[in-house]
Amino acid sequence: MDAQQWVMTVMAFLVGAAVAWVGAHWWFGRKLKDAASNKERLDAARHLASQQAAQARKQIEMLQQEMAEMRLAAQRRSQRAEAQAHASGPAPLPIFGATGPGELPSDGFPQTQILPRKR
Repeated sequence: MDAQQWVMTVMAFLVGAAVAWVGAHWWFGRKLKDAASNKERLDAARHLASQQAAQARKQIEMLQQEMAEMRLAAQRRSQRAEAQAHASGPAPLPIFGATGPGELPSDGFPQTQILPRKR
């Protein structure tokens, strides 16, 4: 091989290396841009999710406070009703026809009716 062939071979190698470098730069540049845009999109989604989680925590806290207030109000109402029930006197007897404590129907049992058996 003479010197001219060596120079042509080296030049071809350098041109091929330059073309390969430009192609790789273009290819991997595209991949890096896609990765950067995906990262930005994921960061925005993560930020939105954290904001929504904080808002949900605040709503849960408010609902728990409302539930505690409602429970306290219900407890106060039941205590008031219980106090009024004790203050109004003894509860009426559940037996029909009896008007006061110790009064029962004449036979001692509430009125019942026996139904005939169906055959």
